[in-house]
Amino acid sequence: MDSSAFRQYVIRLKEVNEVIEKLDPAIRGEAFSLLAGYVTGKPYRDDSDSQERIPRGDEESSEPLMADLFARYPDGKPSDNAILIAAWLYSQYGSQGFKLDEMRGIAESVGLTVPTSLDMTLRQAQRDGKALFQHIGRSEFRPTVHGELYLKKTYQVTKGTKKHAAEGSGS
Repeated sequence: MDSSAFRQYVIRLKEVNEVIEKLDPAIRGEAFSLLAGYVTGKPYRDDSDSQERIPRGDEESSEPLMADLFARYPDGKPSDNAILIAAWLYSQYGSQGFKLDEMRGIAESVGLTVPTSLDMTLRQAQRDGKALFQHIGRSEFRPTVHGELYLKKTYQVTKGTKKHAAEGSGS
């Protein structure tokens, strides 16, 4: 790599860093995946043929890229958008709990409208008469077993295995 190419990478990397550091910590990794091509001039993931199809739990790609998932469902109602964000969180962290502020941050970063009373939306979300989410703490929810099945079937996501980063105490 020559020095001019190196300087270009550094400039672009700093630009990307400015954007990413303003995002919610829960989505920074995926955001970098989306912008890595801008830095290097090449796609971040070299599996271009697997991006054509929807990941369905195959060993090669168990988590969809954030942009791919949200691009497939662009014009939903606010309540559907909330469940879509929950599906993405499920694809990343499995059935671990998630906070409403985390969902709002994701909604803001990807440009989705979610209900003002997000807690009531999740408490009342049902399919086939069964609750999709369980309230597990102050402003915190997790998918029920029925909810997990619904998210997998409806949004073609698989259960994530990442651990939530330890957030500061004070909830």
